[in-house]
Amino acid sequence: MRLFSKGLRNFRHYARAIELNEKLFGPADMRIGRDLYYLASVYQLMGDFAKAEPIRLQLLKDNNANGGEGLTALGDLLELAKLYRDWGKFDKAETYCRKSLTEREKAYGEDSPLLADSLQMLSDVLAKLGKTAEAAQFKKRHDDIVAATGMRSSN
Repeated sequence: MRLFSKGLRNFRHYARAIELNEKLFGPADMRIGRDLYYLASVYQLMGDFAKAEPIRLQLLKDNNANGGEGLTALGDLLELAKLYRDWGKFDKAETYCRKSLTEREKAYGEDSPLLADSLQMLSDVLAKLGKTAEAAQFKKRHDDIVAATGMRSSN
């Protein structure tokens, strides 16, 4: 119950911040995107995936429309994958994992440590879908990148 009340308090905080920022700075201000990101995260933590989904989709659309290539848009793809994974919509999660991985490979190269999260997420989702051989390939690739860069695994 305590987590729920804390989430509800955070929800109210972010909803109010969005309202105030829109009045003060206009709807295109970058603070609104940040606050929407946090609001979607609160919804997701509360398990209210249906409320988080349109926010995450709108953030991706807005970032792409504003030339938001790079880490912001790439992060949006992975956040959508996490949302659908947590929601149990593994087919949609797989789609966004693959998009995230493809875009990160284009941006950073095929052996970049910035691929690790996308590789791990894709491996996890594929395993949930019963695609164990493919999941193992992505997990190995993740582990190889982590080992080569000395990163700590997010497992």
